[in-house]
Amino acid sequence: MTATETKVFEDILKSLEGSQKVFLVGCGSCATVVQTGGEFEVGEMRTALEAAGKTVTGAAVPEEACKILDMKKLLRDNKEAVAEADTLLVLSCGAGVQAVAEASEKRTLPALNTIGQVDQFRLGQFYEWCSSCGECLVGEYGGICPITRCPKGQVHGPCGGANEASARSTRRTPACGR
Repeated sequence: MTATETKVFEDILKSLEGSQKVFLVGCGSCATVVQTGGEFEVGEMRTALEAAGKTVTGAAVPEEACKILDMKKLLRDNKEAVAEADTLLVLSCGAGVQAVAEASEKRTLPALNTIGQVDQFRLGQFYEWCSSCGECLVGEYGGICPITRCPKGQVHGPCGGANEASARSTRRTPACGR
């Protein structure tokens, strides 16, 4: 799953300079699970933008924002509200922002930062196990990514920051006692 975090609201407003009317797009998949771009967060963003003097022409939270064909259909289904907007503000990962931009000729901006790939351990508890670095070493290290799971990104074994419990553990828990 792709992890995201909300940009600082003042930075979002700054990126929206010159745009008065905004259409919001969330994501019903990853961004919903990590609580940055689901129905609730899109509603919060609408409230915050309206309090800042912006007009929100509409909002939608598709099942997955990263599917271009689905985005084209979503924007067609909301064509009046999209046409009225100056900018599309997307609460999803970078792939979702790009899918929305590809599906529309409108100015498209991200409201979130993509911070990596995570696995959900428990409700609200996520571990980053993949940095999508493009140089996968997982097969060479027993199913564990030494780059992402080591706080120092070291691939040559435990350092002074490792504790005995995590060094002995055979469970898939964060490395080096993180």
